[in-house]
Amino acid sequence: MSMAGRPLLDYTLESLFLNGVNEVILYLSNSPSSIRSWLATSKWSQDLPTVCRPLNISIIVNEDCRSVGDACRDLDEKGIVRGDFLLVSGDLVASVKLEQVVEKHRARAAVDKHSIMTKVYMQAQPGNCLRTRGSEVVLACDKATQQILFYQRSGQAAYNFPVELFQHDEVSVCYDLSDPGISVCHPAVLALFSDNFDIQDMDTLTAEILESDLVDSTIYMESLVEGMAARAFSPYMFLTLSNMVMSRWFYPLVPPSKSFKSGGNNVYRGMDCEVGKGSLLEEEVLLGHGSVVGAGSSLTQTSLGSNCVIGKDCVLSNCVLEDGVTLGSLVVLNNCIIGKGAIIPNGVKIGGKVILGAGVELREGVTIPDGARMIATDEDDWGEDDDDNDDGDGAGMSEWGPKAYVYKDDNADDDESVTSEKFAQDTWGEVYFTEDDDSSDESADEESDQEFEDFEIESEEETTGGEHDDVKNFRREVIDSIARGLEQGVASDNLVLEINGSKHAWNITLSEVNQCVLYAVLTANISLTSDQLSAATVLPTVLKNISTLQQLLTKYSRSKSGQLYYLEGMESMVARHPIYLDILAKVLHNLYDKEVLSDESIISWYKKLGSAGPEVEPQASICTKLEPLIAWLEESDSDSEEDSE
Repeated sequence: MSMAGRPLLDYTLESLFLNGVNEVILYLSNSPSSIRSWLATSKWSQDLPTVCRPLNISIIVNEDCRSVGDACRDLDEKGIVRGDFLLVSGDLVASVKLEQVVEKHRARAAVDKHSIMTKVYMQAQPGNCLRTRGSEVVLACDKATQQILFYQRSGQAAYNFPVELFQHDEVSVCYDLSDPGISVCHPAVLALFSDNFDIQDMDTLTAEILESDLVDSTIYMESLVEGMAARAFSPYMFLTLSNMVMSRWFYPLVPPSKSFKSGGNNVYRGMDCEVGKGSLLEEEVLLGHGSVVGAGSSLTQTSLGSNCVIGKDCVLSNCVLEDGVTLGSLVVLNNCIIGKGAIIPNGVKIGGKVILGAGVELREGVTIPDGARMIATDEDDWGEDDDDNDDGDGAGMSEWGPKAYVYKDDNADDDESVTSEKFAQDTWGEVYFTEDDDSSDESADEESDQEFEDFEIESEEETTGGEHDDVKNFRREVIDSIARGLEQGVASDNLVLEINGSKHAWNITLSEVNQCVLYAVLTANISLTSDQLSAATVLPTVLKNISTLQQLLTKYSRSKSGQLYYLEGMESMVARHPIYLDILAKVLHNLYDKEVLSDESIISWYKKLGSAGPEVEPQASICTKLEPLIAWLEESDSDSEEDSE
């Protein structure tokens, strides 16, 4: 799979090469032919003369291998590893320097004959985008020697540290770490896996070494501050690393300069790309060779493979599209991964955190729920293609399309739908933050004013709607900043700095930023639970807030996609608080007059709402309320065109 114009494995090999590694054993359990074919045509080709090879790569294929433990036992049996080695996964992206780590490992081994491993960690506070739930660790080590004394994956309310810890003069307890899966190992590590056939991963091996009286080996740690290192082990991490590579956080690991021309805002274009009139490539965007972006489309934090075709007026945010993907018009994708050759026709509505496999073809007008996983062929319970259901006339077509079937995960509970919110969160991945963060938020809520309490009630209701905790926490901070800004007259530039700081802390998308900012502005100084609430009482306050914070609103609406995010936020506002439907036309007119929204954006959004149909609410009601405003805007456009002629 490609990341920002390069195969993911290419980043791993490049990371090893930059750290002076000469020989690599590539242990494969699936897709060996594809990897061999890529290697043969890459700079890592083993067909080159020995003196010209960057790395000497040996390939071992074992399709029966199911874990790191299986691979290590096989390597131990083959006896081909005779010295210290780096153990990493094929999804590693790293720009760290490991020479000193290796030197310290060897120096420790000379003093401590039982030393067999040095585990490498990166400094990462809670909320860091590379520190994800399930990958964070809590460990204790001897402060002087860095020997690991206690190790446990985090996510628990309490930890039981053994009494033996207090026999050391000084102990460091570390929680501010992320684990990139890098270990410097002695060959004895392989033997330990062989001696313990039930151990399948490095976590279990580490626990066995620390807890078993039968194992006298020792493990050490190194915590790195400089550089970046992480694994693309989940869809969330894959998208995050893709965006960070395009932003050059992992320099010198960046999109290949020979294949892409880079421009401002980290926009990369391959050869023979076409971008239609009025399209916007906002930031962290990569267009593969021969790709076409239709008129009026907007892309941000998105990577396209070669020969992709994007229709008119599409909006893509935080997505990866593999080679040959085709999108119809008015398709909106957010937090999605689309496989090679997938076809998404006009009018398809795609939820968030969706993965479509290679060759998937959807039918027009279908709605794909949040968290869906789809493949192009139906599989029976034995994992074989079920061709009996397709007689060639389309009778075997699923409800989603001619080549679209829900992926059946063997690890999912039988009573758990693969399109459920819980399943999406479990398999997608999410940023980790501690329970203390939640407690501090709750205490802040208790001391907040009435507007803050109103929002807390609404946030609890939204939990069933699938809203991420990070979004709720971010919105709380934005509401607080906006309320304080109105009360104390804080400059808009300072508010922008506060909001952007919160954005990076909670890893929020641009769409979510704009919608949270708009919500905070439109609800400031309004008691939404008041019995006296009416359009007559709400509108003056809303217009005053817009006037006071006009500069702030303009900061986030300079792009076409930014204005679309505002308008989608208005749609959510009406759904959440119907009172805003009565004032919607006047609010939009005011935002248009203050040049926060353009007439083109408003009309385009209106047409998109109308395509949902007369039975869909609140879209239908919004369209009815906005008819006079849209007619006036279209008439103004017509008059302007006549004047220009």
